[in-house]
Amino acid sequence: MAQHLEHTSNISNKAYFPSPNHLWAHIKDAIHDAMATYIPRKLAKRKDSCPWIDKDLRKLMKTRNRLYKRCKKSPRLEQRYLLYRSIVKQQLRRKHAAYVHKLFTDEDKSSTEKSKQFWTYIKHRRSTNSNVGPLKEGTTLVTSAKDRAEILNNQFTSVFSQPTPRIDYTQPTLNSQMSNIKVCPRGVLKQLKSLNPNKSTGPDGIPSRVLKEMADVLATPLTNLFQMSLDKGVVPDDWKKANVSPIYKKGEKYLASNYRPVSLTCVVSKVLEHIVTSHMMNYAEEHKLLFRDQHGFRRNRSCERQLLELVCDIAKRLDEGRETDACVLDFSKAFDKVNHSKLLLKLANYGVSHQIVSWIDSFLSQRLQKVVIEDAESTESHVSSGVPQGSVIGPALFLFYINDLPDYVKSRVRLFADDTIIYNDASSPASLQHDLEMLEKWESEWDMEFHPKKCEHIVFTRKRNQTTNEYKLHNTCIPKSSCIKYLGVHVDSKLSWNQQVDKTSAKANSTLGFVRRNVITTSEDIKLKAYKQLVRPILEYASCAWDSVGVTKEKKLEAVQRRAARFVCGIRRTDRKTSTTGLLQRLNLPVLSERRGTRRLQLFRQYHHHDSDIIKEYIDCIDARSSRRHCMQYFIPATNTAHYQKTFFLRTARDWNALPADSLILSSPSIH
Repeated sequence: MAQHLEHTSNISNKAYFPSPNHLWAHIKDAIHDAMATYIPRKLAKRKDSCPWIDKDLRKLMKTRNRLYKRCKKSPRLEQRYLLYRSIVKQQLRRKHAAYVHKLFTDEDKSSTEKSKQFWTYIKHRRSTNSNVGPLKEGTTLVTSAKDRAEILNNQFTSVFSQPTPRIDYTQPTLNSQMSNIKVCPRGVLKQLKSLNPNKSTGPDGIPSRVLKEMADVLATPLTNLFQMSLDKGVVPDDWKKANVSPIYKKGEKYLASNYRPVSLTCVVSKVLEHIVTSHMMNYAEEHKLLFRDQHGFRRNRSCERQLLELVCDIAKRLDEGRETDACVLDFSKAFDKVNHSKLLLKLANYGVSHQIVSWIDSFLSQRLQKVVIEDAESTESHVSSGVPQGSVIGPALFLFYINDLPDYVKSRVRLFADDTIIYNDASSPASLQHDLEMLEKWESEWDMEFHPKKCEHIVFTRKRNQTTNEYKLHNTCIPKSSCIKYLGVHVDSKLSWNQQVDKTSAKANSTLGFVRRNVITTSEDIKLKAYKQLVRPILEYASCAWDSVGVTKEKKLEAVQRRAARFVCGIRRTDRKTSTTGLLQRLNLPVLSERRGTRRLQLFRQYHHHDSDIIKEYIDCIDARSSRRHCMQYFIPATNTAHYQKTFFLRTARDWNALPADSLILSSPSIH
């Protein structure tokens, strides 16, 4: 196969191809010919859904079934049937436990294979059904796969915004311009070798595994193709086609509007998208073009960091005796409404090179999509707006498109992709209302749309008598709430974190129950791995932002881990004599509060060495000559409230200052 492609690549280097479409057709045909010639195909047998059932167990099951039929006619055989039924149940449990144990402890398999098998097993054991069920069209439930695909395709295309004439848009003149991209074979080879062979195949029918295995041979012809595509500003037609996979979000499953379209595109196109995206994002970060408080799809800007800054900012206002009005805004189909011509205009004004703008223009224009459900396809539809969800470059384009939203308002705005929260002092409601009206102006100018009924308003205050300000968006009152869910964390009006702990512990206990029911094995290692990978991440998600919980709530979180330790060690719930503390020590499971403290120090160290500006917003460095322990200490300001004193930066700075000078956290070159 490699020799076949090498011969083809040599021809492509010498031959003349007038456009990227011709060169891509030549490369694609060569790959398909090689696949047809060298990759064997046969009709594979369907895998047994229960591989732990062997020949002997099948004999017992047949005997049990035969006795069941006979005991209906002859009741005297009932006891014998019950005996065999009991034996079959015992053998099924035993065989299944042995199968699971072997699945995760096979020494011949690598850790990657074991991890994949573990998650595959867990996925099959979950009862959630991610498939698209019957959909309602008018008053009728449609069950045909073809009809469901058509309904979803019509829904996805109905939210597109219509093309509009370009408007005047001025951006401050930049001192530098993005340079053109020069594609090198080494970079293409690196991208091909890093492909995930398990990813779905795009419309071109070329699997990721073939591209990865033949990376050494395909790197040079694909480099020539990528460079020609960029220089000419032309994207091959195959790369503009997408098979849309509907993903259920929330709400009623029979409503097509509750599904999100994820586009499966050609893998080769994603390789070039990655090159373009890396070039654009490096340029934006180098020149600080993106909004500072935009944390979505950016390096070293996670959900946890966004929550840290938000909580510290709100707590500081409360410490100063100020109430804060905040509105959490919800975009309606944000990624599908991006206007292509206005996006290109913004990219040009941000200094993106003409080469890249022309290529993106070709990438977004004349796109086609079709919905695929259970091998049934809808008719192809033209995509008139939006960036493809599931593409590599789509998130970066969306960041550039909404980057000027904060310029329209005076209140503090924080963004995580399209998740927007805007807040200001409750003593000046007119200012926040004016900003909401300016956001209405922004969305009308840029063809975006907020959903006022899905937005929320919350008042952060420590006063008993809260302010009763009301805010409107599109002449609709924004619903008021005492607790909001922002980036997966429940934030209440007093920053008490009671609901966050209650929701977290409830979800973790539910997941632990799932593990207890489905990970049926006597191996402590497997059960411990299931706890660490399924339950504990729930207990520790964004914990640095809400670590200031009280003793009672802390015990509630620790109780989940104690139940997990008893499950891992096989201790019955009725056994109250066994020490849970001893079990935690034997399993090497530190208490969750210690793990959260370690995580806070690790994150603080990362900010100290790589992004100290975020720390300096709340605390200042101390002169190295006046420090007592080490030369990296911080000054802790006085506070009026315990809430602000327990926020991440102030609390962790005290732990940081208390570290000895020879601590590994201070001296180690790696955060690990």
